[in-house]
Amino acid sequence: MQLAFEKERQRESKLQEKLVSIGHDSLANVDKPKNRSSPRDRAAGVAVLRTIVRQNQKKARCGEVAKFQDYDTNQEDNASKRVKDNENLEVKARRYIEYAAFLYGHPEALVYLGNEALEKARLGEENSDSSFDDNYIHIRGAGQGIINSGQENLEFFRRELSELSSWRRAEKLYHMAGKRGSKEAWFNLGNMLWNGLSFINDNDDTTSKNISIEPDTIAAVHAFSEAIKLGDADATYFLGVQYLSSEQSTSLPNLPDMFGISSETSKMKGLNLVRKAAIDFGHGGALHYLALFYRHGDESLSLLPCSNEIFREYLDASCDAKYSDALFIRAHCYYHGEDGFTQDFEKALQGFLEATKAGNADAAVSAGAMYFKGGFNGKVERDQRRAFELYQTAAEMGSREGWMNLVACYALGEGVPKCEKTAKYIAKVMLNLEEIF
Repeated sequence: MQLAFEKERQRESKLQEKLVSIGHDSLANVDKPKNRSSPRDRAAGVAVLRTIVRQNQKKARCGEVAKFQDYDTNQEDNASKRVKDNENLEVKARRYIEYAAFLYGHPEALVYLGNEALEKARLGEENSDSSFDDNYIHIRGAGQGIINSGQENLEFFRRELSELSSWRRAEKLYHMAGKRGSKEAWFNLGNMLWNGLSFINDNDDTTSKNISIEPDTIAAVHAFSEAIKLGDADATYFLGVQYLSSEQSTSLPNLPDMFGISSETSKMKGLNLVRKAAIDFGHGGALHYLALFYRHGDESLSLLPCSNEIFREYLDASCDAKYSDALFIRAHCYYHGEDGFTQDFEKALQGFLEATKAGNADAAVSAGAMYFKGGFNGKVERDQRRAFELYQTAAEMGSREGWMNLVACYALGEGVPKCEKTAKYIAKVMLNLEEIF
């Protein structure tokens, strides 16, 4: 018996040595590029983890099962009726959206339908949609359509939409909404044209097909420019960053002297657009970008690295806007005591948690590592269960480090019941690691 115990302890010791190199990183690297799993793999992994959590809680719920054994069949009928009622409400709601869009030219309704068409395109449903012809028949003869210019009426427009592919339908709806003053429509149009579309049908779904639509940079820049004229902060920031990038600026069309911005080079115009997004709109991403841009300086624009005070001013402003990357950077600075921040582990942990809440996966890994280790001059109490939960949160956000730390937790029973089978599954499916054990 003693020999078996010693053998198991030696095996676990060797396992721990292997896992220490992949698990419980002290902090996520602030400069490390994010390695993301594919959406499909990530979704599968999250489902597995949630199933595991449910299994861990199963015993606590077993006593409640008996309450549902005498399930009233009337409740099933009532549930079915509620589903049908909800479906009817959805049909009515959709009809009102169509009325708003095509009888009154409501921009938000047009954007809603555009978003719906774009989603179909992204799912590979690029064929023309006869449902447009069916759905809009109830408003036939209701008067002139919103694109009426003396020649076109609602009937023609309805028929035209039904013949368009999902992608072109979205493009047309966004353009129409933009012409009616929607900055969101112009931004969405710019985004879809900038990225293009690539969909590969790798399953047996016959309703989807392979689609490839090349980006249209010139048309995208025009759409973003229209959004900027209407005061869209995201478009201002996005376009500014693209023109600031030395790799992008040479391939982009020349920016006119617009939006009250005039300068000699496209790169300087890009910087002025980012400044406009930061100062005029308080855009968190733009403030964060300027904090790092000024911190490092730019030789081509004759900008020297800024002082700690200026860096912190922009970073704090971005944090006030709850920008997740800025919250992570500031917590990182508190942790290391650098860039004008005094080392403060308590503020570092709180900053990582705040950034996690804002959606930053690296912050979740870092906060988890602090809880796992504990100490930090007595500022952080060790809590392996909390560390596990934060690693799981990071993994669900797509963090490879989060998945790696979950492998360590399950393999060694740290913060969660030990389960080498689960550790192996995560390592193989999410990390493509075959020989950890």
